[in-house]
Amino acid sequence: MHVSGSDLLIPVGTVGDCLLLLTASIEGGMYVLHASGELDLSSRHLLEPACPTSGATNVIVDLTKLTFMDCSGYSGVEVARDSLETTGGTLTLRNARGPVLRLLDLIEIFDAQPPPGHPIDWTETGKTSASR
Repeated sequence: MHVSGSDLLIPVGTVGDCLLLLTASIEGGMYVLHASGELDLSSRHLLEPACPTSGATNVIVDLTKLTFMDCSGYSGVEVARDSLETTGGTLTLRNARGPVLRLLDLIEIFDAQPPPGHPIDWTETGKTSASR
């Protein structure tokens, strides 16, 4: 997938009542996916194909407009991250809010800091180990 400086609409996936919209852009040389809606069992399969498939690509997933994510949705994040890591890339989440941030807090409940290579960048979400 090639993305120029302007936004590119990635195909929307709808299953049942669930909707996830992904748009892609380039920000400061970084590939950014903007997620809107819900990331759960019915939409988790959409995240990996929206990521670039060649080269060492570092992808940021902006969660500003994501209203819901459950553990199934998070597993889609892990699949996308693992796929990117096989080609030397990374996946970083940013701007998690509300219930999405709460889920990420629960997933990380036992860790003071995310492990190296973890897809959550707490500096981007405003979370620090001191504020947990």
